[in-house]
Amino acid sequence: MVALAGTRILLAAPPKRVSTRRDALTRVVAEIPAEDAVLADPLPEFENSRLLLRA
Repeated sequence: MVALAGTRILLAAPPKRVSTRRDALTRVVAEIPAEDAVLADPLPEFENSRLLLRA
């Protein structure tokens, strides 16, 4: 899971495997300063719902 928190981008994940009902166990595993990150569309010529986060 990716979340924007003020000037930081948070990456969160459950402690083990991803499955149903694991969202309650999700913890922040990394923080990226927003000024160090770039959000890009990996396929700009196609209509898609995916974005690429580079840090």
